[in-house]
Amino acid sequence: MFREVTAGIRHTFDVLWYGLLVLRYAGLRTMLQKVIHQVYAKTTSLVVKRSLDVLYPPSSFRGVLSVASQKDIREFFSLINKEDRESRYQLLIRKWYHQKGIGTAYVLRDADTSELCHIRWFVTKADIEKSGFTDRYLELKEDEVVIENSYTLEKYRGKGVQHTCAKLGDEVLRQQGFKWGIGYIADSNLPSLRSAKIRDNMVFAKVLERHTLFRISLKTLERYDPPIPITVP
Repeated sequence: MFREVTAGIRHTFDVLWYGLLVLRYAGLRTMLQKVIHQVYAKTTSLVVKRSLDVLYPPSSFRGVLSVASQKDIREFFSLINKEDRESRYQLLIRKWYHQKGIGTAYVLRDADTSELCHIRWFVTKADIEKSGFTDRYLELKEDEVVIENSYTLEKYRGKGVQHTCAKLGDEVLRQQGFKWGIGYIADSNLPSLRSAKIRDNMVFAKVLERHTLFRISLKTLERYDPPIPITVP
């Protein structure tokens, strides 16, 4: 009982603290929109997978991918004021995610300037079990890894950073013994769906993500066995 009460107090404090951060960095309007979404909202997403053995073509952008150190994390989030308001909110969500200790963060630096340009997280089955967020993910196999919370700084968008990071990230994951990359894409996110289709992702499930009083739960709506191709309007 005491543990549950303590967890509830900690959760409430986290919500209030991040609400203040969103107000500070993204403004009152964005904060109100996001609070309403977190109180109650439903999002339908496609769960896609692709083989990590499929090699990407050469990249136009030269980058160096590495596990994010605490210094990297501090530097990345210190750039928040250079982003627009919606992007600031997206960065705050990733900061919260990182502080919860879910998965391993990787950063990409420009090979020529050493500037930070991208961040993403790799989440394994062991990571999910350790974090206690098993209700937020479909069960993973040992050779599967969730690739999520990718974020490219505005300065580097449209330069091939995502392609380079995906190529280098797949190489890292293959070396660690993983065979499949898993992603969750909202069915309204057409750009991401188109990108996933180009990269030969297949849909193996449709899920409903429910936000209720700042907590997230996942419900499986459909499963596809075998997986089906992505269709984009």
